[in-house]
Amino acid sequence: MKRYITHHDVANQVRMTRSAAPGAFVIVEGDSDARVYRKFVDEKRCRVIPAHGKSNVLSAMETLEADETDGILAIVDNDFWRLDSVEPNSENILVTDTHDLETLIISSGALDTVLEEFGAPKKLLSIGNVRDTLLRTALPIGFIRWISSSRQENLSLRFKDVSFVTVVECSGNSMKTSIDRLLTEVKRHTHNVIIDERFIRTRISELIRSKRHDPWQVCRGHDMVHILTIGLRQVFGNRHAHSIGYEQVDRILRLSFGFGEFSRTKLFTSIKNWERANRGYPVLARLN
Repeated sequence: MKRYITHHDVANQVRMTRSAAPGAFVIVEGDSDARVYRKFVDEKRCRVIPAHGKSNVLSAMETLEADETDGILAIVDNDFWRLDSVEPNSENILVTDTHDLETLIISSGALDTVLEEFGAPKKLLSIGNVRDTLLRTALPIGFIRWISSSRQENLSLRFKDVSFVTVVECSGNSMKTSIDRLLTEVKRHTHNVIIDERFIRTRISELIRSKRHDPWQVCRGHDMVHILTIGLRQVFGNRHAHSIGYEQVDRILRLSFGFGEFSRTKLFTSIKNWERANRGYPVLARLN
């Protein structure tokens, strides 16, 4: 039923809730995002509402601002906005430092918690920096997503149900994404679209070689969690990691992302600045 929720539903939920309990509202993209952000807000004076999609967040904010409803803050994933030089059209819309919330978490000490629990020390030493490995492996996938979403190409490729086990090649202490297998998988799940494989392959290679783009802005968090799960199971995990799944890894990462880690982000600073500009609408919890 969530797919039938519209931005009007979200805006109405804010209005109805505020009529009974005044305070600040933070609108976020999804349920899992809401669970993370609720850890950091003052729940007595601020409510976090999932809008079930970035477009719903943005449209709900537009509706509420048109009604001059104050004390409403939106937090959305940056996605490819920085790469496309897109800025939020409102001071009440904040974005993640990195591509999305998941990459923000992976860039933090939460990843170290997962590796301490499920990583094999000797294998971790042999692979080197795990974050660099995850970024390098996820980069081709991030670039093809960017190419697909760009206004110029507008390929509308389908990535849902792509088999990461098929795409990511593991050998010894190394991991890499096979661009050929990636294209095959994307073609298998994309219908009614003519895919110029030579163009995409060449474009990805050019983008990787140029090193002009920050991998943290290119790589998608869900892709990196899939790759991390494969790495734990096949490359650098201990005996407890052999049967670990994506959902378990994703959950542990989110649970391990604490207030201390969040307070070191640019997003946290942006929320503090928003609070100063919107007196009477505190968002963040105050630690004693």
